[in-house]
Amino acid sequence: MPTHQVQLSPYEIEVTEVTYQQFLAFMNILGPGSHRNGCGGQPCLQTFTESDTSNITLTTTYVVPSVISNHPANNVTWHGAQAYCQALGRRLPTEAEWEFAARGTDRRVYPWGNLWEATRANTNRRLDAQEGTEPVDAYPDGISPFGLFNMAGNVAEWVQDWYSPVYYNQQVSGGVAPVDPTGPAVGQEKVVRGGSWDAVPFFARTMHRQVHEPNDPEAWIGFRCAADPQAAQQPVQALPVVQPTIDLNAIGAGVPGGTDEETTANSQPTLPPPPTLAPTSTLSQPLATLEPGG
Repeated sequence: MPTHQVQLSPYEIEVTEVTYQQFLAFMNILGPGSHRNGCGGQPCLQTFTESDTSNITLTTTYVVPSVISNHPANNVTWHGAQAYCQALGRRLPTEAEWEFAARGTDRRVYPWGNLWEATRANTNRRLDAQEGTEPVDAYPDGISPFGLFNMAGNVAEWVQDWYSPVYYNQQVSGGVAPVDPTGPAVGQEKVVRGGSWDAVPFFARTMHRQVHEPNDPEAWIGFRCAADPQAAQQPVQALPVVQPTIDLNAIGAGVPGGTDEETTANSQPTLPPPPTLAPTSTLSQPLATLEPGG
């Protein structure tokens, strides 16, 4: 993809990736068994039963080992990520918003600058040779110009856009940069941005693009939410905006059609506070440049 400039209205984006603690609180509001079709009628996540790469288990509730509760939630579908953000009155960032938040106005190759440094991001080139995620506030020396953590590693992140190799070429009209592009209206694969613990540094570049089917969760894909300034001021909602296919009022009465791993919830939890939102610009239309990806 050649270089493109776009204009972005003010927006806010979460400083850290969404943690297991935050996402599973949302899932436990939906109730046991909801991971199969509880996010707008689509799957939300994979448990260990469906994939041995998942750390999430389901007994009476969705849980992970407490030692990783502040690690980024992964094995989450695009629909699960979208439903969580909507439950908070937020949304997934667009591809253009994500890239601008990662690289800033000086068009950095990595969130911290233009030279690769292995100590600033969790990729498969870690000096300690360990594998897997780290807490969402790890690697403070690798923050972006706007103070965002782990835009180059830990987990790659779902964004709002469907993928198209020609979308940005089609948006340019008379040399004028498109305003707030959101990607194609339809598609088969969603865009994923950022590097991960499972990827080489090439994937950690701020302009790198990947694509992935929205219902194909992976241990290396997580997400963070964004918001329009007015939406960011709304109080956190206790229940999701996207109506699940199970009855929230029936939590505690069992889920019809469940398997032996699905049991009733003991009580209805509440969502923990979401990550802090960082404003990306006070300009009415900040100019962002999308570099060639790949």
